[in-house]
Amino acid sequence: KQWYQSRVRGSVFRVTINDTLGNQKIVALREFMFEGNNNNNTIWKQWRREIDVLSLVNHKNIINIISSEGPHRHPFILYENFNETLENIKLSIIEILKASCDLTRGLHQLHRMGWIHRNVKPSNVGIRRSPVFSAVLMDLRYSCAIDCSLSELN
Repeated sequence: KQWYQSRVRGSVFRVTINDTLGNQKIVALREFMFEGNNNNNTIWKQWRREIDVLSLVNHKNIINIISSEGPHRHPFILYENFNETLENIKLSIIEILKASCDLTRGLHQLHRMGWIHRNVKPSNVGIRRSPVFSAVLMDLRYSCAIDCSLSELN
């Protein structure tokens, strides 16, 4: 597979991949980076938690994993493509209402499955405009099970 960076937002990149048949597909890539003296164990836990939660929770308003790779120096996760994050765009009143309903559905499903997101903010909401407008929850690396201890929440 070949990777081409076309837009950066934090640690999420929009990239084009070539599959084994030579077809190109645009996807989102989150790279988990080690910076300075960060505890590598924390990065691995975040990477593993995001994969575990997203593998269990399948919902149209929660981002889907296409692939992942690790553990190694730069573990990553490939997600379905989204156009923008909520922090980067202006929405019409109708789109705001639709995004609010989508996020409520996504959070409801996450809670039904026994998980708390713990990091809902505009940069963690993906907006898709095609084939129809929709919003998806992203970045579940800080999530925890509803029955997690208070020490996990700190």
